[in-house]
Amino acid sequence: MNFLFKLFILLGLPTILYACANAGAPIEGGTKDMAYPELLKSVPENFTTHFSAPEVLLIFNERIAPEKIAESFFILPRQELQPSITFKSKSLSIHFNDTLKPNTTYTLIFKEGIKDVTENNTIPYLSYTFSTGNYLDSLSIAGNVRFLKTNKPAENALIALYPSSDTLNVTKHKPTYFGYADEQGNYLLNNLKNGLYDLYVINDKNKNLLYDSKTEAISFKKKLNISEKIKDLNFKISKIDTIKPRIEKIVAETETSKIFFSKGIKKIKAETLKKDSIPTEIMESGKIVLLFNALNIYDSLKVHITAIDTANNVLKDTCKILFKKADSTNKLKPLIKTISPLNRLLDISNPEISIDFNYPLTKVNKPLYLKQEQQTTDLPVPQKKGAFSLSIKIPVTVKDTVTVIIPENTFGSYFSLQNKADTIQFISIEREDVGLIRGTVNTTADKYILQLLSEDYKVIDAKYTPKSFVFDNLKPGSYFLRVIIDKNGNGTWDQASVENNTEAEPIIFHKNPIKVKANWEITGINIKI
Repeated sequence: MNFLFKLFILLGLPTILYACANAGAPIEGGTKDMAYPELLKSVPENFTTHFSAPEVLLIFNERIAPEKIAESFFILPRQELQPSITFKSKSLSIHFNDTLKPNTTYTLIFKEGIKDVTENNTIPYLSYTFSTGNYLDSLSIAGNVRFLKTNKPAENALIALYPSSDTLNVTKHKPTYFGYADEQGNYLLNNLKNGLYDLYVINDKNKNLLYDSKTEAISFKKKLNISEKIKDLNFKISKIDTIKPRIEKIVAETETSKIFFSKGIKKIKAETLKKDSIPTEIMESGKIVLLFNALNIYDSLKVHITAIDTANNVLKDTCKILFKKADSTNKLKPLIKTISPLNRLLDISNPEISIDFNYPLTKVNKPLYLKQEQQTTDLPVPQKKGAFSLSIKIPVTVKDTVTVIIPENTFGSYFSLQNKADTIQFISIEREDVGLIRGTVNTTADKYILQLLSEDYKVIDAKYTPKSFVFDNLKPGSYFLRVIIDKNGNGTWDQASVENNTEAEPIIFHKNPIKVKANWEITGINIKI
């Protein structure tokens, strides 16, 4: 009997659909052979029921190359003992080394492994389906996979199905059914058996069919009832960070002690064994924390450290620190660290400057001054934005050059440290130099965070649960809007936990990047969730 094997040219591996193979055009003269091998016959016939043969024979129209055939092959549902493959000039034999389960539909798949010996023309996807029972399972699931934080398609993401009754560990056991998302993030798993499944979607970087919690992103849905064909089962995958930060080293410096962590820290508390608090500052990278000698102790000091990283992993540790006393050899840094905006441009609609300090600010002794058109006036009282920063409103209403004067000893810190005098010129700019984004959020969620992102996905600004919003004073460029559904109301995004069976808090992107121009207002944006 002459049976035509069903063949597919598909972007994604998981599909188990069927279409006839196209024969390539014959070689004429010097025309290059572009046709991949054509399957002429399969024994037993494709889509056989009551299957009991020990092997499957596939016969092609031309000689095939043996390289990469075995590594491109797999069987679904997966067997513990992989079938063995032998080949002759124009044929393949797949021999079953494991017992086939009764009343089960199996699919043999070759993904980009079968090619001819002359031009290496490769069959993109070839599959063969049979059942050991009296019918073929025909259920399927389909959807799309994207990365949660960027909304980009998760190409080649692993779609892994485990029967819920098996209670298998996704980090140790390979899935029963699996497939991969295509370059658009779309996936389709076909010929599935009716039942309850635990479904995991994994950015399987090392292609080992397991979840590596240290490096791979994941999403999941447990006890998924597959009793009919399921469409639009979409996932957003994200990396789950469960590794606690650790202290790598501690370096004593002048009136400070520097702690180096293995990963970024977002919050830290340091106190002596007597519960005396020690001021701290988390450096920009998050991996370095400064402790300040506010207690004037220069002997070795035991300190309790509680550090929380950006994934809310908590380190509690006790360590010894040391402060060097300031002298002619060990000099202190200047009290003032930076004055922003660094480009010295003040937006007239919000003319504010920020002063950041190298050490905790303990007092403001005198006012700052503004010099404009030969007149000098006191500036408003600075507003503290934490122990290391304050902001000051600059009263300008027109384009002009203004000078901010900071007298000597205006600011004070520990160790009797005070600032040196400084004079800074700023240029005020008008609305015509910047842009604006205005819109609304339409959602049933009680609490959420609206974030404005730069083109490289850095958070520029954020608003908590706004029904309407305005992002103002934006430099020309491209921006993204995304919404974090804050299910637990803690004001931050929470990652998934496989152990606790909790999914990551959803992140929804506005459909397209927003291009902001100078002197331009973008209005009418409606984010529907």
